[in-house]
Amino acid sequence: MKLIVCLLGIFVLSSCGTVSKQKTQEQNLVAQGSSCADIKSKNPNKGDGVYVIDVDSEGGLKPIKVLCDMSTQGGGWTLFAHHSDGLKRIKLSNSVSKTDFSVLRKKYWVALRDSMQVGMMFIDEGERVSMIGAAKLNNGSCESISDMNNLTSLSKDGYRHLWHHENRGCDGRGGDYSLISMNDSTYKNNKIAGAALYQSSSMKFDVWPYGGKQFSYDSQDTLMYFIK
Repeated sequence: MKLIVCLLGIFVLSSCGTVSKQKTQEQNLVAQGSSCADIKSKNPNKGDGVYVIDVDSEGGLKPIKVLCDMSTQGGGWTLFAHHSDGLKRIKLSNSVSKTDFSVLRKKYWVALRDSMQVGMMFIDEGERVSMIGAAKLNNGSCESISDMNNLTSLSKDGYRHLWHHENRGCDGRGGDYSLISMNDSTYKNNKIAGAALYQSSSMKFDVWPYGGKQFSYDSQDTLMYFIK
């Protein structure tokens, strides 16, 4: 009996030591740059992969691991969200990956958003790439990305749009709107358009891989959302 208790004690201590070591390693991450674009500019030969960035350049935020796309559309893109149709809720994370659906926590997202220079890029499960420039994202007639301070909060219209431009009004009707959406079960069409892009307004995406279609949702189920 004493042997079993001792063995359990050793296991618990060993487990606690492992968790503590992991936390220490996370706290001691050394940043390679302020963003994927910053890392790319310092070393153009860097390839796709996970890097450590300090999004507020030695401010109050600790460095985090991020997935960097260093090859598509000039490279230097930081993954801040990975979303799919049909998700019941949006999961927060300090490190968004290709293998899990989640979004960056508010403080990291806001810091990345406020340092955006080029725009946003989106890659679906078929490796199709969409892109929209910073000037358009900052000038949505209904919602600019500066209006979205938290990636899990609802937009003004009750949905989750990172960006919304409409030719007339802001009610999402009439087929004259462009959107970047990231909806969960609060949206009735979440199962087919939880992760989707629309370009029905006069303001179009700069790169659009879906031909003459005005929306992406019947061509894709998942999207990775990058910023630069």
